[in-house]
Amino acid sequence: MGLNLAVAGAGAIVMVNTVNLVQDTLGRPAADVAWLLSANGLGVLVIAFAVPMLSARFGDRAVMLTGGGVLFLAAASAVGFTFTSADQWQWPALLVLWAAIGVGSGAILTPTGNVLRRSSAPHDRPAVFAAQFSLSHACWLLAYPIAGWGATVAGYSVTWMVLAGLAGTGACVALWCWPAREPEALEHVHPADITDLDHVRGTAATAVGYVHTHTFVIDELHRQWPQRCRSAA
Repeated sequence: MGLNLAVAGAGAIVMVNTVNLVQDTLGRPAADVAWLLSANGLGVLVIAFAVPMLSARFGDRAVMLTGGGVLFLAAASAVGFTFTSADQWQWPALLVLWAAIGVGSGAILTPTGNVLRRSSAPHDRPAVFAAQFSLSHACWLLAYPIAGWGATVAGYSVTWMVLAGLAGTGACVALWCWPAREPEALEHVHPADITDLDHVRGTAATAVGYVHTHTFVIDELHRQWPQRCRSAA
């Protein structure tokens, strides 16, 4: 959710404000709207091709959190433009910033499916992916009105500062909530009166219940992370 908020915060600048920025504020031709949006799309495309190699080398966490940082820096840099007059805005720099927002978004969105699959049991994945779709769009539902209504009422400076703040907040939340060391197999305890005995078959009962270790995801039998995992995080 933190990274979804980062994507929405920075992405709303591109999706909502590009047309008015190019044609009304900068007075450039309509064709330049397409060029600026193309720069954003090119950033997404380039990083999408690179993500499998980057994830294999550095892991999904590093790639996605880096994407969150790029989104915040790009949105914050865009704010800097708003404090200068329109004729001082450098078009090549805007192209780079829009491409950077694309890179940051792609670095987060491309590995998301892998993270969701690793975090859920096969029979829960339709619900998990549906939740991701709904909750990510809830972030867009927050960011879109800020970008549109805010730019009209308060101008780009205030609006983009708010959106950059959303992106930065989302990236920080993700960094705080996603532990750097996250083992897949965790030791945990099931109560002695567990109803699904097949799950603990071959595990000896102890005074505290059935203690065993396996790849851990949240599901009907595992509704919270083991205490050891939460403490380590």
